[in-house]
Amino acid sequence: MRAEQQSFENIARSLTAEETESDGQHPGAAVARDERAAHRREHERAGARRYRPGPGGPPYAPGMAGTGGPTSRTAVMADRSHNEEIDEVAAALERYGPLGRQALEQAVMGRAWGPGRFRTALKDTVEESRAQRLSSGACTPPARAGR
Repeated sequence: MRAEQQSFENIARSLTAEETESDGQHPGAAVARDERAAHRREHERAGARRYRPGPGGPPYAPGMAGTGGPTSRTAVMADRSHNEEIDEVAAALERYGPLGRQALEQAVMGRAWGPGRFRTALKDTVEESRAQRLSSGACTPPARAGR
């Protein structure tokens, strides 16, 4: 079945399964990605955000081709890019050790990601316990945090 004919959850689940099979880097990374996606969906559906103005989501009819719309595909691709950015931040910390925010941003070329993307990736890397913040403002991989 084509991705346009599937719901966002099914697409995200299959992409996460693909990444888990090919990744093999961090054992908890797939679980953290699933939790992050679930949290994002809950956040979008809760509170006043449910009533924000705009076109909303595209109509979806399972039997009609082309009704899935590009929204779900772009959301999945954005999630995939975000997950790759988190992996890059964690890998740079593993490779170089403790780094300040600016040095880390230069190491992963975070400015090229777009406005706010590096900040969000760094925040999520820390939330997933793949990095820790030091009192000096620098970040370090969790294995080196005690040194």
